[in-house]
Amino acid sequence: MKILKLLSIIILPVLLTQNSCSSEEYAPNLLITGENGYNYVQSQKEWSKLKKRHKNSYQFTVLEQSFSGFGSETTITVVDGDVVSRKYESFRISEEDGSKEMIDSYFEENEELGSHSEGWPPEDLDKMYRDCGADYLMVDRETHTLYFDTNEEGVMTLCGNVPDLCGDDCFEGFSISHFEWLE
Repeated sequence: MKILKLLSIIILPVLLTQNSCSSEEYAPNLLITGENGYNYVQSQKEWSKLKKRHKNSYQFTVLEQSFSGFGSETTITVVDGDVVSRKYESFRISEEDGSKEMIDSYFEENEELGSHSEGWPPEDLDKMYRDCGADYLMVDRETHTLYFDTNEEGVMTLCGNVPDLCGDDCFEGFSISHFEWLE
C-alpha cells in the first residue's frame, strides 16, 4: 500500500501533465465518472483551464457531517492563487425540526490562517486535487467504495472512499457543498 501511494505521488503528476496520453494509461481509480460526466483526469484538466479564466480566485465550502447530527462547514477564499481567509462553523442538526444549531465558529485571515485546529485546513483546490488523486482515490477497490463528482463545469466537489464493512462515519476525503468564482 505504501509503495502504491509513493508511486502515485511520483508518477501521477507526470501522467497528468502529458496531454497526449489516452485515458487508458491512467490508473483505473482516477477514471471513476461522476454524475456530471467528468472523471478525475478530465476534471483536473478542466480545473486548470477554468482557474486561469477566473484569475485563480474562488471560494468553496467543505462540509463535514456525522450520522449523529454533528457537523461543520469550512469556507476557504482564494484570491490570485493564495488562500486569504478561512471561516469555520460547527453545528448540530436538531432532531425536532432539522434546523442547524450553531456550536462554535471562527474567522481567520492573514497571519491567523491555520491558527485553529478545527475545520478543513486552509488549502486551495490545487492541493485538494493532488490529495484526491494521490490518497483518497488510490485505495484498493476490492475493499473500498470510491466516490468522485464535480459540478456542471467540471470542478471537483466530492472525492473520497469508504472502507467496506464499515459502520458509521467512515468516509475518508471531502465534500464541497458550495463553490463560486470570484472573478
